[in-house]
Amino acid sequence: MAGAILIAKKNGVSLSTINFDYIIEKIRADFCGSEAAIMEEIHSPVDNGGFSFISLGEQNGHGFNVFVRAASIARETDLREQPLSCRRHCWDELMMALRADPRAEKS
Repeated sequence: MAGAILIAKKNGVSLSTINFDYIIEKIRADFCGSEAAIMEEIHSPVDNGGFSFISLGEQNGHGFNVFVRAASIARETDLREQPLSCRRHCWDELMMALRADPRAEKS
């Protein structure tokens, strides 16, 4: 079994079930309280449908970048806590795919 973070129609990241569950829960924890509605919408396929994917496809630029910020914080925290993490590749693949999306804020 596997899971996926769907970013756009032709852009997404497939992960093993263990890595998918771990990463989406790490990201979920880094949404701010005022961003709960965005987090709930993105995580709805998992939380309400029992599916093994989350989707950013319907998010506008703001919602998309809220997710990117939460994912960036989660990645940095995870890699700081576990510098030799076997998930580094998964995090890097996700961040590369997020940055490739036209909705991503360029800094």
